[in-house]
Amino acid sequence: MSTNRYRSEVLALALAGLLILPNSVTADVGDLDATFGAGGKITTDFSGGRDEANALAIQPDGKIVAAGTANGDFALARYNGDGTLDATFGSNGKVITDFGWAGDVGSAIVILSNGKIVVAGGAGESSNFDFALARYNPDGTLDTTFGVGGTVTTNFGTSVRANILAIQPDGKIVVVGTAGANYYRDFALARYTAEGSLDTTFGNDGRIVTDFFGDADRAFAVAVQPDGRIVVAGTAGTYPREDFALVRYNTNGTFDESFGTGGKVTTDMGRSEGVRALAIQPDGKILAEGFGTTPYGNDFMLARYNVDGVVDANFGTDGRIRTMFGTHNYGSALTTQPDGKIVVAGFDDFGATYDFVVGRFGTDGRLDTTFGTNGTVLTTFGGDNWINAVAVQPDGRIVAVGYADVPSGDDFALARYESGLPLISEIRLSAATAQIGTFFTANFSGANLSDETYFDIRFRGPQSNADEVMLNWQQGLSALHTVEGGTAAGTWTLTGVRAHQQIDAHSGEFVPVSVSLTVNPSR
Repeated sequence: MSTNRYRSEVLALALAGLLILPNSVTADVGDLDATFGAGGKITTDFSGGRDEANALAIQPDGKIVAAGTANGDFALARYNGDGTLDATFGSNGKVITDFGWAGDVGSAIVILSNGKIVVAGGAGESSNFDFALARYNPDGTLDTTFGVGGTVTTNFGTSVRANILAIQPDGKIVVVGTAGANYYRDFALARYTAEGSLDTTFGNDGRIVTDFFGDADRAFAVAVQPDGRIVVAGTAGTYPREDFALVRYNTNGTFDESFGTGGKVTTDMGRSEGVRALAIQPDGKILAEGFGTTPYGNDFMLARYNVDGVVDANFGTDGRIRTMFGTHNYGSALTTQPDGKIVVAGFDDFGATYDFVVGRFGTDGRLDTTFGTNGTVLTTFGGDNWINAVAVQPDGRIVAVGYADVPSGDDFALARYESGLPLISEIRLSAATAQIGTFFTANFSGANLSDETYFDIRFRGPQSNADEVMLNWQQGLSALHTVEGGTAAGTWTLTGVRAHQQIDAHSGEFVPVSVSLTVNPSR
């Protein structure tokens, strides 16, 4: 040990006294999370009229913000981790914003790094709508530094409604929707500065209208690549024959000629279909999810594209997947887990009513039969109900939001599901980084744990990736990490837990073990 430096044992896992619960009851993968709301489900009434959640975002602290419409106004609700309304947000957890029209609809939401919340949608009535945005402070009040009094509306010269938005790495806001009326529609984009002004360096004074072919071009999804290029997807064609449609734009709004044909891609999935959600994989491949017609009803549909827009033949069947859960299946939401598995969501009429449906696929496009019943979970609230958005929490659980027809009316509806991913926790160092012996107890629970179960526990410190450490533990032993004196106080985040069980002490062979970990600091 160096004589001019000291080491502080400020991060220690006192694991010799771990509570091991080999016979504890654990939820199955895909089960509703019983710790959330009432048996994993929540409904929230705003107006006594038609209330519907169209989007959600998860805050870093685990709180859930849902956005949609309440009787013709923008509506937001924020929930604590257990599903109760967060009384510190708006009025007892709810916020309503009126743009002055009868048909204001919040369709998309993003939480900024500073905690502010951006919601986009449409403001208007009948067949006359504008793009509408609002930005809120973390407490739910309108942020008056954004636009005019916290709101922005943008006219395209024809009816236009925003369906989705994304934030670029430089903080600019990309809003995507559809322009036009009846069956004469085109993709519509607008880009705004962080202050809410149209970005005149993008397209035509901040706006772009893109025609594919036919009359019914509608955009529902957007993703911004790490390099800043913008992928937009929806449907293109002439009713009743439409295809998956994607377009990629350069950062200035021009077509990216390296993508598809002149920046555009259309994919025939067999009949009439369209994209409703997008995701960019870490390898740059693009996932597009939606639904389409069949001779018997509708199917969920999923396609994966290489970075150049060519369908990835290694995914599903020639890059495409069609999945039938009931007779009429509508895919409306998509997300990916940290392990690369693909979560799709929407609604179907497997029973007498439309129900929430969540499905999970492996990275190769095959249904993950470890999730729910053969890869699928159905949830009913009574009456018709459907999912409009889905997300994975930092702790790995899956949250879905949408609409439920309940006795009190049409309400926001949320459900949370177990994903089988390790739970993510945090360890916070005290402000005095030289304090000796900050101990943490940990509880493990899972299937088939025994004295031969080993855990690899990975932590990342508050400074950078260089702070990341791996601790290994076996029952009866302890694991200790020593941090250099002077290391900044902050959050050490548990980034991964891998458990494996030694089945042959002589050969050293291991098998994976499903496990959940909760870390509780005790000082």
